Amino acid sequence: MNLTTILVSKVKGRLYSLSFISLLISMSSITSCTYKNEQDLYPINDCNTVNVSYKNFIAPIILDSCSNCHYDATMANGNYISLETYDEVSAQVKNLQLEVAMTAPPGSISAMPRSGGPLSQCNVQRILAWIKDGGPNN
Repeated sequence: MNLTTILVSKVKGRLYSLSFISLLISMSSITSCTYKNEQDLYPINDCNTVNVSYKNFIAPIILDSCSNCHYDATMANGNYISLETYDEVSAQVKNLQLEVAMTAPPGSISAMPRSGGPLSQCNVQRILAWIKDGGPNN
């Protein structure tokens, strides 16, 4: 074997080693790369469900999300459940209809609201916490 052949084989060997190392690094970065931000990895649950009051939480949620269909002005459209007052909302708590509407699978006949987007998970948690506390008029 002459000197040129020996040098060429050593250079090829190093190139193959470098190519192999580069390939490993590339593959590891491809397989471990995901798009996750800090909020996805470590969600913050800042939904306060302690001492949920009708006046401060429930009434505004119902006004924002239910008033299109469940207020006296819409009763003429054939909707017979009004949620305009505490007594009307409380009646739906007592007959379990509000809880059913909050926990029904999306798209089912009982799921509310039917028009518009679903309630946020936090608002659902607040309503369910208020129901669990007996639906007080506070």
